[in-house]
Amino acid sequence: MSQQTKNAMLEAGAKFLSSKEILEKLPAQIQADIAAGKKEFALAEYYIRKKFSSLGGIQQMIKETDDKVAGVNNLDKGKLPEDTYLAIVGIGLAYGYHASSTEVTAPRYSNSEYLNVIPTKIVNSEFRLRSGDRTIVDVRAKKFFANAYSEYGTEANEENAVILPQPKLADPKKKLQAEFEFAADAVATPANNHFIEIVVFGVKIVDRVQQ
Repeated sequence: MSQQTKNAMLEAGAKFLSSKEILEKLPAQIQADIAAGKKEFALAEYYIRKKFSSLGGIQQMIKETDDKVAGVNNLDKGKLPEDTYLAIVGIGLAYGYHASSTEVTAPRYSNSEYLNVIPTKIVNSEFRLRSGDRTIVDVRAKKFFANAYSEYGTEANEENAVILPQPKLADPKKKLQAEFEFAADAVATPANNHFIEIVVFGVKIVDRVQQ
């Protein structure tokens, strides 16, 4: 992801979190600290890596039993850290495959078929991300991936993510939910070697560092 894209994300997220409509939804102390210049905004990424149990039906990828584990998941039981109000600006998916291991840290993840041949069932599935009952994104998984042409690799898009038209707020008290829905005619098949990495790109409020 280019620095230009990161800067644009930070600007959009900071403007969103500073708006009157969103400020009124934040705890009073956070509002007061922002007004007093004690807070600032920073880019943040939250991710989870999961193994598909099958390539059929509806697969829930974030569960309340998921503990925070370095290299696997930096959400704790599907929730953001306490008091972390996140302006979600984009979502990324990357696919991984391993011939023998079922550990999520074993494969190399990519959003381009130049590195991994992505199963058609995954490409044609529907992907949804929610914060509590609010839908953040509901799109075909194909939007996150790119084909390989004539042995040349291509990126899914310049940002390696689906960028939201406008940021959406994720509340730390509400669980993030991610799911894949496969086509009705897609027969559920074992997927012991198929993995997915879900990355949520956003902007959060942090303490201002005193110079």
